[in-house]
Amino acid sequence: MKLVTKTIANRVKWVLQEVIDVEQSAFVHGRLIIDNALISLECFHWMKKKTKGKKGVMVLKLDMSKAYDRVEWDFLLGVIEAIGFPISMVQVVSKCVKTVKYQVLINCQPSSIVSPERGLWQGDHLSPYLFVSCANVYQESSGQMVNLDNLEALFNRNVVDSDKDTILNGMGVKTVEAHSRYFGLSTLFGRSKKAIFSQVIDKVWKKVKGWKEKVLYRAGKEVLIKFVVQAIPTYVMGCFKLCEDYCKEIESLLSRFWWGSSIEEKIIHWVSWSKMAKAKGLGGMGFRGISDFNVSLLWKHYWRLLTGSSSLLEHVFKIRYYPRTYLLDAKLGYTPSYAWRSILGVMELVNSGARWRIRNGQRVNRLKDN
Repeated sequence: MKLVTKTIANRVKWVLQEVIDVEQSAFVHGRLIIDNALISLECFHWMKKKTKGKKGVMVLKLDMSKAYDRVEWDFLLGVIEAIGFPISMVQVVSKCVKTVKYQVLINCQPSSIVSPERGLWQGDHLSPYLFVSCANVYQESSGQMVNLDNLEALFNRNVVDSDKDTILNGMGVKTVEAHSRYFGLSTLFGRSKKAIFSQVIDKVWKKVKGWKEKVLYRAGKEVLIKFVVQAIPTYVMGCFKLCEDYCKEIESLLSRFWWGSSIEEKIIHWVSWSKMAKAKGLGGMGFRGISDFNVSLLWKHYWRLLTGSSSLLEHVFKIRYYPRTYLLDAKLGYTPSYAWRSILGVMELVNSGARWRIRNGQRVNRLKDN
C-alpha cells in the first residue's frame, strides 16, 4: 500500500500548485510551510507598529480540531473529482482510503468489523496532499470543526473597547494582549533577543542532558547530534538571524556532549568544533556550523524572493518593503521587522556570488547596472 500511495503522491504533487490557492503553503511543491510563519510574524509586527488612524485591525487565531480524523471520504473524493482528476485516479484513491477496517478487543474477544467513513492516516505519503485539497472549505461540507477552546482574538490599539466587547460576545472567543507563540515562534520581538533565543538554547540543553554520554558510543552520539539536536533550532533559524554568541553557545553544548564534559568533570576537547564542522572528506565529522547553517537558511528565502517565486511571501514583502523597485535595490525601510532584517542581512553574500544574465532586458538599468 505504501508503494501505491507513494506513486500517486509523486504524480499529484506536481498538479496541486496549479489548483491550490496561493494562501496555502503547506504540502504544496514549490512552497514552504515556513512562509506562513513569516507572513504571520510580519502581520503581527505591522499591527504592533500601527498606532495612527481610526481604522482598527483584528487577528483571529483558529485551530482545527482533529483535522485529519474528520475528513469525510465521500467529500474528499468529490473534491478531487471536481478539481479535474480523472475518474481512474479517483477510484484508485478511493481504494487506498476505504480499505481500512477495525476490530476492538472486548473482554479479550475481537468485536465485529468496524468500517469507518472518514479520517486520513497521518504519516502516509498521500495524506497531506489529500488533506490540503480539502483545507479551504466549510466545516459543514468537509466535516471539519473549529476547536473553540483554542480560539483567540488579538486587537491593535486603534480598536475601541466597545467594539472589542461586541465582537468577543458575538463570536464567543477570548482576547489576548499578544500571541506569545505562533507556529512555535515567538511573536514578541523587542530590542533584546535574549529571552527569545535563550529558549532555543534551553531546548538543545534539555535534549543533550537527557542522554548519558557514557551510554552512547561515538556513532550514537554522531547520529543524535546530526539528526536530532541540530534539527531543533532549524525552524527558528529559517526565520531569524541568531546572534553569534548564541550560535557559539549551542556549538559549545554540542562539543561538551561529544567529548563527554559535564559541569562536575572537565574533559579536554582535542579538536575544535570549527574543524569538526567540516565535511568528512576534509577531515571533519560533518557536523553543521550553527552560524553558517543559519545564514544558508536565510539565503534560501532571499534567493526565492530574488528569482521571483510568485509566492504569497514574495507579494507581502514586496508590498511592504520594495513596492516600486526590485529586491536587489531594497532597503530596510521604515520600522522593519526582525525577519526582514535577517533576510536582508544576507544580501551582500548572495550578491557577491551572483552573475548577470540578460533576458528580456526589462529589469536592466543601463546607467547603473554593469
